[in-house]
Amino acid sequence: MTLRYYYVLLNIGNPPKLFDLDIDTGSDLTWVPCDAPCNDPCDAPCNGCTKTLVFSFSKNYKTGPAELLFNDKTTCVKGINFIFDSGSSYTYFNSEAYPAILDLIRKDLKGKPLKDTKEDKSLPVCWKDKKPSKTVHDVKKYFKTITLRFGSRKKGQLLQIQPESYLIITEKENVCLGILNGTEIGLQNYNIIGDISFQGIMVIYDNEKQMIGWIPSDCDKLPNVGRDDGGNLSEEEAYPRGFGLIGELFSGTDASKNKKDREL
Repeated sequence: MTLRYYYVLLNIGNPPKLFDLDIDTGSDLTWVPCDAPCNDPCDAPCNGCTKTLVFSFSKNYKTGPAELLFNDKTTCVKGINFIFDSGSSYTYFNSEAYPAILDLIRKDLKGKPLKDTKEDKSLPVCWKDKKPSKTVHDVKKYFKTITLRFGSRKKGQLLQIQPESYLIITEKENVCLGILNGTEIGLQNYNIIGDISFQGIMVIYDNEKQMIGWIPSDCDKLPNVGRDDGGNLSEEEAYPRGFGLIGELFSGTDASKNKKDREL
């Protein structure tokens, strides 16, 4: 199974050398490998470049409290915060949300041809169909949409996670759940929206206004970068769907209670 990331090609150093740069919105550090050319900017000698260049950022993208919905129906999980992390291949739920969503999925699969399989160790939870699954589209009909509702029931913003955005097909041609138990890997009470759940979504990160916005988008097409609105887009146009807060990661504080943070 291959892990996938958002990355760009970037020239670093003098003389310039080409590197893959992972676009990771969940990390507060930018890491540069030691083999980057470092004639003048680096304090250490160039032979081996014994010093790693690190640029530190103190903020991460953390949303306000959300309610978890399954198949457009409310669940018992409410008031949970999420970190938007494009550097994580999978989505992680905490010890409250993970067992709740797994139980709902398994109950919904009763009577359907998918059966739990322990033979496939690609991810913790996998299912086997009567015939090999080639793509997610072969099995997505068996699964329901998972929705995160931010804000009130009437005016809240929805982040809808379709089955193709939380399922993967393994090399053994089974389907596995791409939502993992974050508590088991030391994430404590944090919830992370990873790469898998950003499929088909364009995310807007506005550090100045401390907002996160998202809108459905065809990721197979390049955006129209030739259009220049001169920074005059209204909030309705710039944030047609979704809102968020920027908070400290692993700081032990709740960003939703920070007076400096504000919601859309």
